[in-house]
Amino acid sequence: DQQNMATDYRDDARELVQSLLLSVIQKAIVEEGENQTQWPSINEFNQKSGELAVETYIESWRLDESWRYCIDYLNKDGHLYCYRATFSQPTRRKPVPRATASIYFYLSDEGNNDQKVTVYYIVEGHRVVLRPGREVFQEIWLKNVISHKLAIA
Repeated sequence: DQQNMATDYRDDARELVQSLLLSVIQKAIVEEGENQTQWPSINEFNQKSGELAVETYIESWRLDESWRYCIDYLNKDGHLYCYRATFSQPTRRKPVPRATASIYFYLSDEGNNDQKVTVYYIVEGHRVVLRPGREVFQEIWLKNVISHKLAIA
């Protein structure tokens, strides 16, 4: 009887470990696209390469295909370049969206020439500073910004 109980516990433990591994693997697959973005080295970096890298990073997100965005270079303050990506979901019935959501990207070219630029981004209306590769972008953040704007309007 004890041997049967030990076998049952081992089977339960094996199922639990397999389930945990599967969830970790699925999360890694989602994150993989974001981590593939090749940010330019400080030596290669300029306003245009920064914009292209931001675009490549956004394209790695798993967003619904209805989202449209544009990227604007805003300014440079010292070693910090600022870009704004403005998102909307236009439709045939409403090609001009009633609200948009912005994400502000900050790329720093401070450091050694062979280092990669340092990248931070902030979702409009949020206070949390995010870093590519550390947090997985969530589409719901964009939806929440737009919902909040529409509720206020």
